[in-house]
Amino acid sequence: MTIIDRYILKWLYENSLIDEIPKSLNQKKYKKIEKIVEDLSSEKNMSLAELDLYLWYEKTKKVLK
Repeated sequence: MTIIDRYILKWLYENSLIDEIPKSLNQKKYKKIEKIVEDLSSEKNMSLAELDLYLWYEKTKKVLK
């Protein structure tokens, strides 16, 4: 299971991968967004953890160690 934080939702929205930032996530919405994140991870040839760090950096310009 992928953890989908608000900064990930914002990044997906800003990059036109989702139409809106949902106020809440039911199971159906969560699974749909989870699939988008997993596909993005595959496209970028990154693990989900690496993608998470990459998206965090894109939003904050801070590198976590």
